[in-house]
Amino acid sequence: VHQSAFPQGAGAEAGDSQHEVRG
Repeated sequence: VHQSAFPQGAGAEAGDSQHEVRG
């Protein structure tokens, strides 16, 4: 879900939660 909001976030693949903050 978060991937859509922050596709450029590298953490998206690793973890939606982590990526959400990093993105």
